[in-house]
Amino acid sequence: MAKVQIETTQNVLLDFELSDIGDRIIAALLDLLVLGIYLLVIGLIMVNFFIQDFFSSDFSSFLFVKIFISLPLLVYYPACEYLWDGKTFGKKIMKLKV
Repeated sequence: MAKVQIETTQNVLLDFELSDIGDRIIAALLDLLVLGIYLLVIGLIMVNFFIQDFFSSDFSSFLFVKIFISLPLLVYYPACEYLWDGKTFGKKIMKLKV
């Protein structure tokens, strides 16, 4: 593996191994798998409970459903990286350092 060496302001050398592109791709695919499972579960819930009333409801409930579905998708990466020290689920599984 390729290494990178960083010199700190106190003249200490830090060595880091760079991760392979394959590991990064697998980590990204694992993150997409988590988001896909979320969408699948939400889709099944909507089909079972909301599909009859969904098309007869007003625009505000339609907007609420869109926000309800998309909010976790938008918050996934920032929330994971904030809670897990810069790692998402895929990076954590692949043991990638950020």
